[in-house]
Amino acid sequence: MASPKKIIVVLLGLTAAGLTKMPFEQKFTEELREQRLAPPALSLEVWTQMSQNGLAGAFGGLRSVLAFFKSLEAHLHFEDQEWYELKNDFKVVTSLDPYNAFYWDQGSHHLAYNAASWARSQRDQPEIKRISIEKEYLEAGDTFLRDGLRYLPEDADLWAAIGRIWSHPLKRPDIPRAVEAWKKAAALSNNHVYERNYFLSLAKIPGREKEALDVALELVDVYPRNLTIPTFRCVLWSLYQNPQLPLDLKKPTMVQLFGSKKRAYRDLHSYWYRINDDGFYAGSVGADLHQLIIDLNVPFEFNPFLSPRQRRIPRSWWQD
Repeated sequence: MASPKKIIVVLLGLTAAGLTKMPFEQKFTEELREQRLAPPALSLEVWTQMSQNGLAGAFGGLRSVLAFFKSLEAHLHFEDQEWYELKNDFKVVTSLDPYNAFYWDQGSHHLAYNAASWARSQRDQPEIKRISIEKEYLEAGDTFLRDGLRYLPEDADLWAAIGRIWSHPLKRPDIPRAVEAWKKAAALSNNHVYERNYFLSLAKIPGREKEALDVALELVDVYPRNLTIPTFRCVLWSLYQNPQLPLDLKKPTMVQLFGSKKRAYRDLHSYWYRINDDGFYAGSVGADLHQLIIDLNVPFEFNPFLSPRQRRIPRSWWQD
């Protein structure tokens, strides 16, 4: 049996060896972190929030496992509408697994949608307080995604998530912020949906109609199938009617763009309501509808100026 003296000598030797290796291992780990091959060091705040059981799993490959189980705990806080605790949970989750875009998107969604909607629904609170809390959660969702972009700067989907927050018609839209986000999402991905959302958001900003038209024409040139989308066609048509455009600009006729006058009426009829609902550019759509009503002898029930709102015009009327 080894004497206590020998055990102490061995322990001292192992400690010395460990101290000698530590600077080299730390340098190697930092190099891996710079190359995003190793997760970043945990902040003191996160260490404090984690339980003693969690600390043991903060090293090596167990970090992603622990992040998963912590996300399950966050879901329980979601079910109980404990938003402060949920937010802290996702701080821990994303610190443990910061290169997993799903957690950044999920945490932001809980804040900007679930928590913000909860705040809006608290009818027992004064309206000004409800609005203030809702805005706080919307901003928290935005901030959470931007924190994620520090680790995943090329992730187009995170930029798109920011775009959705600020262009959602039932939230509190901030269209200039939505435009910024959709533009970056489109540039990083060449995703046609993101490109269209950039264009459609840009077209809602007064004074930027010419810029929006230029973007639309570029998108049509790259991907002609954009013209098969009714909203795209309607916004493009309304932008062509901008009185500030050059007089010599070549414009398509209504039939060239929509296929027929009846199809134009079908699309513009729906678009007429979206001008108020979603803030789209109006152009001359009102005058166009009046003229089409005369040209096509549109029935009373399909006249948006006289009859109650129709969700859509039946195919049997407009189909050629």
